[in-house]
Amino acid sequence: MKGLIDRGYTPVQAAALVGHILQESGGNPADVNLKEDAHGLLQWRLDRWQALQNFARERGVPVSDPNLQLDFIGREMHGNEARNAAGFLNAGDVAGASAALQPYIRFGDNSAARRAALAQDVFSGGSGGGVRVPVGPPGGRAAGSGGGVGGSAAGLSIAGLRSAGGMGGDSTEQGEDATAKTTDLAAGIGSLRDQFAKQDAESMPQLTPMAPMQPTMTPAMMRARQMAQAMLAKQMGINTDETST
Repeated sequence: MKGLIDRGYTPVQAAALVGHILQESGGNPADVNLKEDAHGLLQWRLDRWQALQNFARERGVPVSDPNLQLDFIGREMHGNEARNAAGFLNAGDVAGASAALQPYIRFGDNSAARRAALAQDVFSGGSGGGVRVPVGPPGGRAAGSGGGVGGSAAGLSIAGLRSAGGMGGDSTEQGEDATAKTTDLAAGIGSLRDQFAKQDAESMPQLTPMAPMQPTMTPAMMRARQMAQAMLAKQMGINTDETST
């Protein structure tokens, strides 16, 4: 959010972009949708992905660098994507800015309302609470529809990310004690771990225990068993004669 505002976007526009970034990649600049060959914060594909790689080579930084990708958004919006970004750059409210990003991002699923909710939650400082963002491990997310949008069943809340120190903050935070920040980060990570564990438990199918199957003994099988028992008893020196005492 701060990085986008520093690049000249209004808070409304920055929040809208963050909402779409969270939906597309969970905020992971190294995220890859293997099925659609989509990459990065906004899941660039095809010629746009190639352009991002060229941009990284020009800058001499890894293509997964988040600042590079934020710069690339501006390069596209003021370059070959200027027409598609015009509505967004003129938007004055969060909902309008989020909706106006569709021609630029070109997502093909029905996630517009979710993206707008994420953007509004970011803009309001997380007071909306608990908006869940589909994310997945780098290099292996499940494919979605259109524009590389997709994700796994796991989710992160924006409030949880913020408490973990992963979002935003004003200049007063720079003077905070490093130990306190570490404690907050650990608490946030623990909260996310608990969310994953709870969701995994809820999604796990309930299995009904089955009694072990008992094999049907045929006469031949019974004779074979008796012979085996007699041979074992003989080896152990046990008399199996029924008349013995």
